[in-house]
Amino acid sequence: MSENLNRVDAYLPFLIEIRRRILTIFLVFSIAAIVGVVFYEKIVLLFIYLLDLKGATLIFTSPFEYMNLSFNCVAVVGVIVTLPLMIGQLVNFFRPALTDREFKTFKNVIPLSFVLFLAGFAVGFIMMKYVGVLSYNTSLKLGVGNYLNISNLLSTVLVTSALMGLAFQFPIVFIFLIRFKVISYKFVQGKRLFAYIGALVFSSLMPPTDILSLILLTIPLVILYECVLLFTKNYQ
Repeated sequence: MSENLNRVDAYLPFLIEIRRRILTIFLVFSIAAIVGVVFYEKIVLLFIYLLDLKGATLIFTSPFEYMNLSFNCVAVVGVIVTLPLMIGQLVNFFRPALTDREFKTFKNVIPLSFVLFLAGFAVGFIMMKYVGVLSYNTSLKLGVGNYLNISNLLSTVLVTSALMGLAFQFPIVFIFLIRFKVISYKFVQGKRLFAYIGALVFSSLMPPTDILSLILLTIPLVILYECVLLFTKNYQ
């Protein structure tokens, strides 16, 4: 019994530290969420402007759909704001187990991670915009009316863009795993087919269900995988 209590006491400081960091992240996310709620309409108008769907009729099919749309806006704002904090908290938590060089390397990754997230978000948004414009132009050629559910449209765009931003984090993970000899370069290189399939499966799990979106969202992930192999070639 006393041995178990000693084990709990040994891990208690770490649990308290984890709790403190989680509460910090939650607090920042909550503040970002409040900002998202306050500026919800401006965020929606901005995305409508950027999608540039001139001539399309945007509609709500339910009086409650704006709640779903506002929730997605809040979630995206929260993720964008808290992502660098989450990575920073994780790095600082493992600081005692890292050498000065490793800690410096991990710390320098935080800005890169944020840039990659924004890049992935932008890629996802541009892909969705392309599909939307293509669909609209096709409907014009066929003489078919184009009514778009604004809630479904923007929710799909926001969720897909955010997921692409998160997917753009995987090069950092692989580079560190290879750099610190957790996995070998040849191992990653030998799993090219599985990586391609994984990228395809990940893209298929995102909101768009059409083949064109699946292909457009898979290509950037495949390119990122090849970039990882290129940048880590000297570590083999």
